Amino acid sequence: VYFISGDTNFSPKANPFYAMGLETVKKNSPDSLTAMHISGDEKMLPPEFLNHKLLDFYTYQSGHAVKHQKNAYLTAKNFYDIQPVRPVINAEPVYEEMGWQFAYGRWHRGDVRRALWQSLLSGACAGITYGAYGIWNWSDLKDQYECLPDELNFGGFDLSLNWSDALGLEGADDFAFAKTYFEAHELFPLEPVNDRLVIENTLSIQGIKESGVQDIRVAQTGDHGCILMYLPYNTVVRVKADWSAYDFKIIDLKQRSWKNISWKFDGTYTWFALNSCMEDALMIGCRP
Repeated sequence: VYFISGDTNFSPKANPFYAMGLETVKKNSPDSLTAMHISGDEKMLPPEFLNHKLLDFYTYQSGHAVKHQKNAYLTAKNFYDIQPVRPVINAEPVYEEMGWQFAYGRWHRGDVRRALWQSLLSGACAGITYGAYGIWNWSDLKDQYECLPDELNFGGFDLSLNWSDALGLEGADDFAFAKTYFEAHELFPLEPVNDRLVIENTLSIQGIKESGVQDIRVAQTGDHGCILMYLPYNTVVRVKADWSAYDFKIIDLKQRSWKNISWKFDGTYTWFALNSCMEDALMIGCRP
């Protein structure tokens, strides 16, 4: 696999060189796959690369800045909807224990797991990468006093962990679980169906317009045999669809333990009750 551009923005000056690189790679290694690694600020490829016959799949990054985190699902859906159709991968979500960009704070296991499921259920079902802050740069903390919260280092990020500490981060197991579950149950391809989600929940009825309900992500398998719903937080959920023929279970993603959930169809909407998961959860419904 060759990434022709590397975490960068496109420009009229740079684009001809990227095109040259793409053509050179395919000429010398025609069986290799090609993609373009875009920056966290980019939402789409320029038309000359979007329509380039030598490009094999799409990648994007939801990035490490607080303001970009909804891109895990927004940019995934952008690429899912675009023509020509290609597989979509989130090639750079937040790294576990990486500092917030230009701010004090760090991304924890639950934050990384949220980017994982929001990406997979929003169009990036070809995959996602995992990063442990300290492994990718093999940090040994020789300069462990160089960075104060108001003097953030390269790229606006706080110091990384020592690589030996980063080896023990638990988020990698969450990604391994997702891969194993998808393969075992053949959940490919997935079709995003967030348009079924009724966003007028209790919060928006009370006048809160940006309630964040779209952070809940919904997808179904191509044969409509299974439905998956990611819930960042516990809440009552309503969808405009008759899902009474499905058998639903819910998994506490932190504990990776299965729970029961109650649901009903009232003739117009399928309702899901509060569940017993204390953090984020994945609800899975399959036809018997």
